[in-house]
Amino acid sequence: MRRESLPPGLLHLLQETKHRAAVARKHAGWGFPTIRGPLLEPYFRWRQERDPQRFPADRYAGQWFAHDLPGRAIERGEPVPRRIFVLWTGDNPLTPNRARHLASIREVNADLEVVLITPDNLADWLVDGHPLPAQYRHLSFVHRSDVLRGYLLHHHGGGYADLKRPLHRWAPAFDRLEASDAWLLGYTETYRLQVPAVGGELYRDLRANSRQLLGYGGLIARANTPLTAEWDARVRAVLAQHSTALAAHPGNTRGDNPGYPIGWTQVLAHIVAPLTWKYQDHVLHDERVLPELRRYT
Repeated sequence: MRRESLPPGLLHLLQETKHRAAVARKHAGWGFPTIRGPLLEPYFRWRQERDPQRFPADRYAGQWFAHDLPGRAIERGEPVPRRIFVLWTGDNPLTPNRARHLASIREVNADLEVVLITPDNLADWLVDGHPLPAQYRHLSFVHRSDVLRGYLLHHHGGGYADLKRPLHRWAPAFDRLEASDAWLLGYTETYRLQVPAVGGELYRDLRANSRQLLGYGGLIARANTPLTAEWDARVRAVLAQHSTALAAHPGNTRGDNPGYPIGWTQVLAHIVAPLTWKYQDHVLHDERVLPELRRYT
């Protein structure tokens, strides 16, 4: 039986069951390294911190991330907008849990501006001469969020937070970035087994250097740095490669519909992980922007 011939109620139930199964698999994957952590993670952390690896530019000559873009001069103390962007890209209302998390972000960070970006106010934050990629309208809601966090951090700077419960105030992390000449601040990738599966030698290198990579649920950035410029450029290149397929098979809410061509982490982790390794000297690690990574749906 074709999907489009199913009754709407049954189709919704099947989609929701599929989503819950995917979440369960992801949580099970978290549990595996969490159990292994006390035994193996300390060793890998010790080995990486004892002998941190520089980015081997010669090894990746010709790759999209191999060549640095020109940078701008950044002085210590350059202001960083005291703003946290939070995204909800769908036309459906916030779920009760997400609404509670948004309220918590605002409560914990009452001294910062927290801006919820939705389809209703997105145009207010688009920069003249720098439209969103043409393929944006064909993306799943999840991938719209992935694209927007890079766009907003590149063009506006400031913070980005997933709609998850914050564990700490962010103002001290803003202070730390502002007092430095770094470009990006975030929390350290939790486990090496969570490094994005980019494949090949790069995947092995990223796993071996996971302590130099950032998670993606809490970030603070200076605007218009080489890192954010490469991030934005790569997103556009990936979407352009899939333009025809995206037009033929636009994404649903989660991008799990048949024919949708963009992988789950293809326009976020696949891009940011290599860039944070390459630009490790311009990245700060700060666990104060780590959100609660469980029980957030």
